[in-house]
Amino acid sequence: MKLVVARDEDGKTGPVELEVTEILKFTTDKARIQIHTKNDVYYFPFDSLEKIQNILQALNLPFVRADRGNLINMDKVIEIDEKFAKVYFEGDKPGERGKDATVSRPTNYKRVLALFRERQGRTNR
Repeated sequence: MKLVVARDEDGKTGPVELEVTEILKFTTDKARIQIHTKNDVYYFPFDSLEKIQNILQALNLPFVRADRGNLINMDKVIEIDEKFAKVYFEGDKPGERGKDATVSRPTNYKRVLALFRERQGRTNR
């Protein structure tokens, strides 16, 4: 599945199709939605992570809310730092840390950790 996104926040460079499986996370600073892949950042026309989350969940895609500003792709998480409540995504080399996202301890941390461990169990079989 592909999303239509923009390379710049104003959309002046025109639309770009981005494969959903390439997305590490969606972030917001309340002024705009950014989409992060391993090496790039794109912009999305929706105005809230909640709306994006609803669409992705309706499509049964593995994105979960990590905290107020991060919606993460659980299939792309390679490590969880339990001390600092962060998830890490794969970097340029296999096993290497790349981008990260924070996870809210009071509301989402246990769920994200359980999903991560469940996914690890599936890949280790």
